[in-house]
Amino acid sequence: MKNSLGPFSVFSAPLRFKHFAPIVKCTPWRQGTVRARPPSGIMRAEWRVMWVGRMREDMAANQPFAISFGERQATAIRVESGELPERVLPMLALPPYRGAIVVHGGASALEAAAMAPVRAFFAEGVVPLAEEYRLLVADGATQTGVARLAGQARAAAGATFPLVGVAPHRYATYPGGPSPARERFALNPDHSHFVLVEGGGFGVESEFLVGLLRGAGVPGLALIVNGGKIVLAEARAQAGQRNPIVIVRGSGRVADRLADSTSAERRTLPPGTRLYVTDIRAPLAFRALALRLLALPAP
Repeated sequence: MKNSLGPFSVFSAPLRFKHFAPIVKCTPWRQGTVRARPPSGIMRAEWRVMWVGRMREDMAANQPFAISFGERQATAIRVESGELPERVLPMLALPPYRGAIVVHGGASALEAAAMAPVRAFFAEGVVPLAEEYRLLVADGATQTGVARLAGQARAAAGATFPLVGVAPHRYATYPGGPSPARERFALNPDHSHFVLVEGGGFGVESEFLVGLLRGAGVPGLALIVNGGKIVLAEARAQAGQRNPIVIVRGSGRVADRLADSTSAERRTLPPGTRLYVTDIRAPLAFRALALRLLALPAP
């Protein structure tokens, strides 16, 4: 049988992925032994198609692609867990930016009562600041919680600053990608770029989000809005990196507990954490604080 993959036959002796190292970079979950025979119940031809499909998926990793949301289009990339933001960001062909804000926010558990104030905070504070000073803003990407409200505020303002959503690929669905399912969340169509991290469930993207502040190569700050256990872990990681952290008091849950100097969550942060608290009802005060922390000259 002619083998379009080259001299290595899928149906000959058992092979290991190291034989394919010059051909494709394999994601960790595909490392191991390629069995000479297909599993019971699968025809050889079907097994070969499955194998070729997997190799093509690997070859597509780390290659930007377009996601079309009707008239709007976003640039996306799939990366392996542990990939460095400083290597990934240039691949996205982002417009020039002078600073960065990484938003760590609540998702589906965001309380209904918090939605209007959070949306207003972004509409009156974060979005105008990012647009005027050309900031890169990154968040959780999906059509839920804080990421959805951030996207809506950007779209309503007609803003053009890069809004990068970062999410686990395993739990994302989008046009032309994985089909909708109960365990998958739609990406927010008002983002300009997406980084989809391969690996486990929610939380696998945290390392990339935290590392983005330094990887962007510009002044930056972390913004904590609402959130649960994952956001708390990300806040601790940001504190460990000595990055400035701004807590939005009044946004609920973890953010409010971190804003309380007597809380157990606050005591989990390491000594010397660069922590600042702003009120959700004072977006202009946040703007002034952010400009002081980013130390950016007037555009």
